[in-house]
Amino acid sequence: MSGGPPTPAGNDSLSDAAGNVLNFAPADGQALAGTMPATQMGQTGTGVVSVERVANKIINVPGTAITAGTPVSIWTPASNKKFRILGYHLSSTVAGSIIFKDGISSPPEVFRTPIQAINTGTPSPPLGNGYLSSAVNNQLWLDVTASGTIHGFVVGIEE
Repeated sequence: MSGGPPTPAGNDSLSDAAGNVLNFAPADGQALAGTMPATQMGQTGTGVVSVERVANKIINVPGTAITAGTPVSIWTPASNKKFRILGYHLSSTVAGSIIFKDGISSPPEVFRTPIQAINTGTPSPPLGNGYLSSAVNNQLWLDVTASGTIHGFVVGIEE
């Protein structure tokens, strides 16, 4: 099957107020010039609707040893960019919480996972539009409540 059922005649494009034809994007990875894309959106509680962001960075955390109270940098965004955390799935070799910190020298805590059992992964809950770093060039740090080794990944974007 190639492309599914045909589009009913007369329903393959729309026009804007100026008469410009707006075509539907036919597939993933297509140029959007002159098309009317469908997007996933969500209410943010601010009276506006925001487009849902899609992660394009996967930050691997491959068996990273962390001593409680001594954060380890896992993500340094490109120059003059901020990181935005959109999700994570992390586990620890000891029972405790994994703490996310935003900054360079003495990063403040942003949020932490619930206390998790030994070697039990914690996926993130839906984070909506995620957490945007407080300043450009800040690094994302992980800390723990009990010294151990962290495994998993963090997903996000740089902006």
